[in-house]
Amino acid sequence: MQCNMLEAKNQLSRLLQAALAGENVVIANKGVPVVRLVKVATQ
Repeated sequence: MQCNMLEAKNQLSRLLQAALAGENVVIANKGVPVVRLVKVATQ
């Protein structure tokens, strides 16, 4: 899933849940991917 920064700001909880579920979440700036949300591995 890719979304722009404004959408990410408004939908952060939903995006975090998607990332925690293993979905590939990318945040873009003006259509250019800049950040990927990933689950942190637990020890």
